[in-house]
Amino acid sequence: SIGVFFEYGQTTSPTSTFGSFDSGPFAIKLIALVSTTTILFIGLGLHGSRTGGTVQSISTEGFSLLFGAGAIEWSLLVTGFWRCVSTSHWALLPLGVDELLRSAMTAFSVSVSLSCVFGALSLAQMSLVAAVGVVVQSLSRMISEDVLHAADAGGSMSVHLFGALFGLSVSTFAARNSLR
Repeated sequence: SIGVFFEYGQTTSPTSTFGSFDSGPFAIKLIALVSTTTILFIGLGLHGSRTGGTVQSISTEGFSLLFGAGAIEWSLLVTGFWRCVSTSHWALLPLGVDELLRSAMTAFSVSVSLSCVFGALSLAQMSLVAAVGVVVQSLSRMISEDVLHAADAGGSMSVHLFGALFGLSVSTFAARNSLR
């Protein structure tokens, strides 16, 4: 056991011998995880930096790192919670490449939402939006994958569409409150 809530998955235990990292499904998932986290931590921050000057580019990259890391950790817990709710089986949550990839995709979706409102919300408001976004996106993904059995290979349905629509709803809410 590695903590209060998690235990190593079958292929990520330090004592397991599951073959080479160079080939097979584990290598493909590991490449996907590295690509997703690279886009999350670097790509979205640099994308947001095109909207402003030097100060905004530094703060955008910092916010990307802050909210990305926090969203991955929070998503590991929330996604595991929703999985336990859907299966009615309460145990330690597995921690493996699959769970990290799913959490990175959730964090990516939340980062898409935050990029819609960067500059319009304060740090505390963006933190609240990120925390709520992870909970709602994890629930939405659990419903679409486990209940409706609707999933696509690239995750565009659960990541990009949710991120854009959640960001649009948050920006509409923020604009409505700023007009008052």
